[in-house]
Amino acid sequence: MNDQPAAEQLARALRELKEKAGRPSYAVIAAWGQQQIPAVNLSKSKLSAWFNGISVPTSGRPFTALIELLEARAQRKSGIPKRGLPKWQAMRKAADDEQRRAGLGGSASSSDVQMRETDPVVRLVTQAGEFMREADRVFDAVARYELSSRHDYPTKTVTTADGWSFDVPVGPVPADPKDVEALAEVDRALVGVRADAERTATLMPGLERHVSRVLAACTDVRRSCVSIDHDDDGRPDGSYPKDLLRLTGALNEFKEVAAALRRSA
Repeated sequence: MNDQPAAEQLARALRELKEKAGRPSYAVIAAWGQQQIPAVNLSKSKLSAWFNGISVPTSGRPFTALIELLEARAQRKSGIPKRGLPKWQAMRKAADDEQRRAGLGGSASSSDVQMRETDPVVRLVTQAGEFMREADRVFDAVARYELSSRHDYPTKTVTTADGWSFDVPVGPVPADPKDVEALAEVDRALVGVRADAERTATLMPGLERHVSRVLAACTDVRRSCVSIDHDDDGRPDGSYPKDLLRLTGALNEFKEVAAALRRSA
């Protein structure tokens, strides 16, 4: 039985597949994604986070497209038989489930469930993880639209109860209702993060500064997940992947400091 965390197993399997596929660079993979119809968001920052185990891929087209590309290349270059999407999806789901447990090992026992419900650190990390997954779904929807070949496609603006606006296509590029639903889920998750952040800072004053960093990083992710900027040459250059990495770093620092405080108590 492999005791390695599921997220690490997935990241290692992705690196091995990339090696067998001829080690294409992140830039090559990202460029390939933009050439698809509709475009697939496989930014270099996102790929780096996936391959290095910083974040777990969300279910959807970006992950499946990446696997399809790398498995096809690996089969051509190395003669490696394809593992197949169902097995990759099972690995991804195992890693995602593990992340949702916020670091609680093994199957969730009744005591684990109680800890998730009452422990302020676990609650905040779990809620922030949910927020990141929902933000990733929204950004993928934005990227699908922004990176597609579109000219004067009509859009409609959706405004959430939290006051955020989001343009979705209503013309030649199909508008997926789930994309709008995902935006609402992001806002609900962010409200949850704010509530758990306030609770954590109250119950554990020594973590107040680190809680503030997590909350600020979440706000940046929420702002950037709905847009893709472009550089002077017109190439996509969104800040969302960088903001997501900063949030991941803030959460890791928060967990480390929380663990240290408890050890010294």
